[in-house]
Amino acid sequence: MVETFTLGTNSGTGTTYEAETGTTLTNAKEERTNSGYTGTGYVKFQNTTNSAVQFNTIPIGSTGTKNVKIRYALPNGTSKLDVYVNGAKTQSNVPFEATGSWSTWGEKSIQVSMANGTSTLKLVTTGTEAPIIDNINITAYVESKTAKRLRYDKYDAYAKYLNEFDSFMKSNGVNLYAISVQNEPDYAHDWTWWSADEILRFMKENAGSINNRVMAPESFSYVKAMSDKILNDPQALANMDILGAHTYGTRFSDFSYPLFKQKGAGKELWMTEVYYPNSEANSADRWPEALDVSYHIHNAMVEGDFQAYVWWYIRRQYSPMNEDGTISKRGYNMAHFSKFVRPGYVRVDATKNPAANIYTSAYKGDNKVVIVAINKSASPVSQNFTLKNGTASTVSSWVTDRTRNLAAGPKINVAGSSFTAQLPAQSVTTFVAELGKNNNIVNTNGGTTYEAEKDTTLVNSVVESTNSENNNIQFVNFNTMSDASIQWNSINCAFAGSKNVKFRYALDKGTRYLDVYVNGAKVMSDAPFEATGSWGTWGETTVQLPFKSEVNTLKVVTTGTEGPNIDKITVSPQ
Repeated sequence: MVETFTLGTNSGTGTTYEAETGTTLTNAKEERTNSGYTGTGYVKFQNTTNSAVQFNTIPIGSTGTKNVKIRYALPNGTSKLDVYVNGAKTQSNVPFEATGSWSTWGEKSIQVSMANGTSTLKLVTTGTEAPIIDNINITAYVESKTAKRLRYDKYDAYAKYLNEFDSFMKSNGVNLYAISVQNEPDYAHDWTWWSADEILRFMKENAGSINNRVMAPESFSYVKAMSDKILNDPQALANMDILGAHTYGTRFSDFSYPLFKQKGAGKELWMTEVYYPNSEANSADRWPEALDVSYHIHNAMVEGDFQAYVWWYIRRQYSPMNEDGTISKRGYNMAHFSKFVRPGYVRVDATKNPAANIYTSAYKGDNKVVIVAINKSASPVSQNFTLKNGTASTVSSWVTDRTRNLAAGPKINVAGSSFTAQLPAQSVTTFVAELGKNNNIVNTNGGTTYEAEKDTTLVNSVVESTNSENNNIQFVNFNTMSDASIQWNSINCAFAGSKNVKFRYALDKGTRYLDVYVNGAKVMSDAPFEATGSWGTWGETTVQLPFKSEVNTLKVVTTGTEGPNIDKITVSPQ
């Protein structure tokens, strides 16, 4: 089933050289217009021909082949650059494929020979619109002649094996949530390597036969090139349920994945393995180093929009649990999220960096708002928080710092939807607010509920309560058979994708139909609402609708059969 082949890989983390520092620019200039760059900016070529950026001082410790990884952005098409080392052209017309936008950064690796000493490397335009260049990273390049990969003619047998494993686990009382095609296919020194094209081939031709959710590709360092081809191929994408990624060595600036937001509607995004910031012996209780764990989780949630965060070994000298079974400082940092942000909760908008060294994220679920605030500075900070679309009278808090571990603090009073709290020096604090019963938006069972009569725009429709099971419950009644509508104006989604929308409605007999619009575009025609038995009997129907991240509108419109009475909708992850 497995065969050996010759594989070339880069070795080590290497050295990064910024394009705007220590370089010579010819018909090129430094810019800062587009976001996501490292250093102080990036370099933009001004001419399609003979514009250049030359990295002037690249120390090389030993003669040999080096891997040069070029970080760049290009909205569309394919651009080509010539490469010069120490003044001599070594490669012609190296292709740089589109990344999707000027603010979406990709990477291109090439191999060049460099001698011991100091070298220069120059990139030159060759007649096409060039990418913008952020930096280059240079590492040693090694070849293994004994690398292993799955034989192409065994892909079908491998898919059957995965099904057999899933069935075996189920017969022993374990229902697996998903099956991953391969752990770290791009770091497979002790298992099988997969290229991006090989993963794509399996996902297109074989993954559809797997009888469970399929996860792919679980790149070692969240290398987007391993998953871009899946997202860009309709069949492969249809066969993928979860995009899994490990974030070893991944920069926070690379956590965001615009292509997934664009193409991944209805898919899940999981961070499935990491330890951070290191795996050194007896490091789990170091302070303030352990605070980096909560900071890493913060960035995974806020910048990466991940829906799951999984640590490597839970019980290790550098892990959430020490070897003796006690919870470590790193573990308490993780608990500030895991103990309070429960499955089904939804991340909501929060100012991610409200002050220097202060980082916040917020979540809703079970009629609660959870705020996690990190203070990385060496001084305490008084921070104000304001709750929007909800009210609370008091807030509970828990803190971890140098001397305390998830210690409960005093209740904090809320005045006018705002409260102020002290964030101790080098600490992480979790705040939990129980939302009041009369909030316009109420979160239950992992979904957010929006009443039909609150924060909506009604056209040819009225608010009534005469047919409700409880006179305190109001609903909306359509007044005309066509073009009567309800529009919910503020549906908040932390990330883009397909969501379940559950309508609570009443209809005495027959079937009535509504058109459905999201953000002004019709996404469903004649959605059926079947009879519930009477106008006082409430039923539910669920549809799947596409939403963008942040604020959305949803509108239902009568299409000739008037419509049911609508009580509310509940929006939840699919």
